[in-house]
Amino acid sequence: MLDICISNGWLDSAISTVILLQQIIQGRWYWDHPLMCLPALIDHSIDGIGPYLTIPQLQAQYDIDKKDRKLNQQETTKIVKEITSCTILDEREAKQVIDALCHWPILSIKSTFLQNGLMECPVNLDNLNAQPIVLQPYKRYKLRLKIQMLGPNKNNTQAYAPRFHKEKTASWIIFIGDKEKNKIHGFTKCSPIESFRDVRINFISPSMPGNYTLSVFILSDSYLGIDQEYAIRCKVQN
Repeated sequence: MLDICISNGWLDSAISTVILLQQIIQGRWYWDHPLMCLPALIDHSIDGIGPYLTIPQLQAQYDIDKKDRKLNQQETTKIVKEITSCTILDEREAKQVIDALCHWPILSIKSTFLQNGLMECPVNLDNLNAQPIVLQPYKRYKLRLKIQMLGPNKNNTQAYAPRFHKEKTASWIIFIGDKEKNKIHGFTKCSPIESFRDVRINFISPSMPGNYTLSVFILSDSYLGIDQEYAIRCKVQN
């Protein structure tokens, strides 16, 4: 189904298909609260932790994204106390939440470059005040992303999916597309990432001259709530 969407350039349908896959792997609905993917959490506990928090925000709140090793006993105990003080979870359940947070992947884009043959120039992602990059109409380019995995589980590619009873590695799907026109301009399937990876995405620039905002979508094939989206301003001219 995903291949059909990609071959026809249907951006919305392709993203919806990936989200469907995420729901199957995690055994949750996309519209559920994102923290419901964590073990032992119910609505009441989520209200205590933070009703508007996502899993990446909760990882940042507990500084898990800054750890390059397993949490020690002191760090674990500190977080357990924080969780049990604001929820009805007991110590064992709080440790299950911490274990899941440490397993949930943390993907960071360190740098981005546009490649045109042997030429390469840096690209500012999501800086709408930056000068637009200039592209020629209907020409093939490459976007190079330097990706870094963070956190204590950065070298583990096994998906954390307790409701999916088969082994699954966590891969990534990246689209470059135009949301306004619902069109895919480029895509790649990225195998599981350990620590660092340079990822190159081939894409074709829009065929008509004008100003565009192309979106870069970095989607997990296994996890809900950690997808990333960036905007790139482009000016297509002859």
